[in-house]
Amino acid sequence: MFYEKVPFSGTAEDTELYNTDYDIDNEESSYGFTLGGPLIKDKLFFFGSYEKWEEEIDAFKALNLNVSKVRVGLVMSNDGGALPEMAKPIKYYVGAAFGSGDQWQSWIHISDLAKMFLFLGENNLRGTFNGVAPNPVSNNKLVKEIAKALKRPLFLPNIPKFVMKAILGEMSYILFASQRVSSKKIEEEGFNFTFRNICSALEDIYGLNGFCAQKETAIEKEYAS
Repeated sequence: MFYEKVPFSGTAEDTELYNTDYDIDNEESSYGFTLGGPLIKDKLFFFGSYEKWEEEIDAFKALNLNVSKVRVGLVMSNDGGALPEMAKPIKYYVGAAFGSGDQWQSWIHISDLAKMFLFLGENNLRGTFNGVAPNPVSNNKLVKEIAKALKRPLFLPNIPKFVMKAILGEMSYILFASQRVSSKKIEEEGFNFTFRNICSALEDIYGLNGFCAQKETAIEKEYAS
């Protein structure tokens, strides 16, 4: 069996594979289109690159191999990837969300991603699957959850687009893109996520026993009062 991972969003080397509509749950069959039309013009180059990448991977089918492709979202790990870079400014009290902060971010705990690759191989599955957890979060929510886990306040306003565009140029759109991606297909095959929500993922990564339970208790008290 041959399988490959295909990133779709989140870090400096990743770009947009799915549409960016805030209200759409992107499934594996929906990539390359926005609601009612093709991808917006400035993303066509990147979409073409991914399309060619996946076509090359499909060439292994000629060798009578089962081919599985995993489109990977933001990988949550303390040993590299997006999380340490997102956490760095928060640790130094200069963390803030980007733009409106309403953009969706589809993520997955690194342990669940590794487990997913094993699951595909052990069950001899073929096709394309989204490597994301069942519950995407907004950029506002993600930044707030990281800050709570690190016990740091957030007091700066959200960072506007023009600031990041002045720093990063056209590539700054990656920080403001919204991609709400569905894990339904892999779950229907019987895969069970260990970390279904961002709180449990951060609790594990940072070794915060009882972190989520404390949050739930605080919410219950707030509603009770």
